[in-house]
Amino acid sequence: IILNNATTITGGNYGVSVANSENVTIERCYVKGLRHAVATGGDDTKGAVPCRRILVRFCTLTNVVSTNQHVADFHGNTLNSEYSDCVIEGTVGIGGKDNSIIRCSLYSENAVTPILYAEVYGGNINIHNNTITLRKTSTVNGVIGTGSAYLSGHKYDIEINVKNNNIIFDYAVRPALVSFIIPSYKSDVSTTNIVVDGNVFTGLSKIDRFINISTVGTVFKKPTYIYIKNMVVNFTFDFFI
Repeated sequence: IILNNATTITGGNYGVSVANSENVTIERCYVKGLRHAVATGGDDTKGAVPCRRILVRFCTLTNVVSTNQHVADFHGNTLNSEYSDCVIEGTVGIGGKDNSIIRCSLYSENAVTPILYAEVYGGNINIHNNTITLRKTSTVNGVIGTGSAYLSGHKYDIEINVKNNNIIFDYAVRPALVSFIIPSYKSDVSTTNIVVDGNVFTGLSKIDRFINISTVGTVFKKPTYIYIKNMVVNFTFDFFI
């Protein structure tokens, strides 16, 4: 599925869009969009179900790199869904509840963060057994970060599980400040936990801040706990957290 004739990154210029649907599998496809290759979403009118159990498997997902848009995007009404065994050339946006990125090869170029979570309203974000490469053209300073969108008016608990990933920093020019996770939690979050377990990092001699927590302004709050174990690194830190 290749979107060739779109001229704007707004609206529906997606390769595949899943809206208010359940039990959908997208498998063994090549999908190229201008904005998103694959996205979930929909509306909240009466009878509009959430997107549940959306499985994107064994696909190659890409878009026009210069747009700096999410290639794969789970919006906030998405539950129990996953990207697995995919090649994803750009950002994966992961929102909703109990969603996963598993055994994927992720590639970041330009100012594109490999993984952004936004519109998360509870449960677990699972990022397991992936290979994440920041390519030579990449200028982004974090591997996992948070988007600006969040669901207001809710109190919810989040756990971010980052386990057994291989992270490769392949910068041509090293950014001024390099971090692994850049979490900025909104005040609507009741509790937030970060579990980092069994990840391997290669390609840099130094990371400035392994976990870079922003609590600037009244809307941000710190994580409830951070649990880190079984890391393999070949670099030093200016600050661990």
